[in-house]
Amino acid sequence: MMILPYHFERTPDGYRSGQLFLDPRTDVLRDRFENAVVDAMTSLEYLRATCSPPYYLMGYSFGGFIAVITAAIDGGISGLSLTVTGGNFYHITWKSFVTGVMRVKYEEDGSCNRDKCHEMHGKIFHDYTASLEGPEVELGSAPISCLEYDPLTYARFVRCPTLLTGALFDIFIPKKSTLELSQAIPDCKVKWLPTGHLSSILFKRWVLREAATFFVNFGRS
Repeated sequence: MMILPYHFERTPDGYRSGQLFLDPRTDVLRDRFENAVVDAMTSLEYLRATCSPPYYLMGYSFGGFIAVITAAIDGGISGLSLTVTGGNFYHITWKSFVTGVMRVKYEEDGSCNRDKCHEMHGKIFHDYTASLEGPEVELGSAPISCLEYDPLTYARFVRCPTLLTGALFDIFIPKKSTLELSQAIPDCKVKWLPTGHLSSILFKRWVLREAATFFVNFGRS
């Protein structure tokens, strides 16, 4: 289980784990997302050099964002398991408890607001994603930078069976965010935990067992 860039012992001095992914500058965030995806793909290349297939990928919370993008680009994943994660940064930015600091900064500098974000993630977003022929998103191609690292942009290019486990009382990843991601991934099964985001860890053994069973029964051979 890899530790993503800017988390835990990979956190630069002076920051909290994961804090650098709450930066309101979308161009900066795009680079950090790219760093994390390249990191995950490098880890997969290491596994391919040392272990026989098949290869399965799991992602928890923010790691789920990275797992979706990685699975879409890599194409060699046999099964994907996502837990308490979602897509569509409109929901995550404006309705999540954890992104309050970003909303404050947007209000201060006027770079974004709820109405503008809702508009950009409506028809504009769907027209942009419909124009994509594959998951290799060109830098600067989207109407706004955040669309280039939104897992929802990449979801339809995930070709492996996927298990998405959401939390019914999640105040970090809104339920609509989880549902939109599940509906956008072509082959996705959804289960729900009777928990919040952080309390989902109490079901970690259940989540791992369900993921392992799913991979065995539904993963590509």
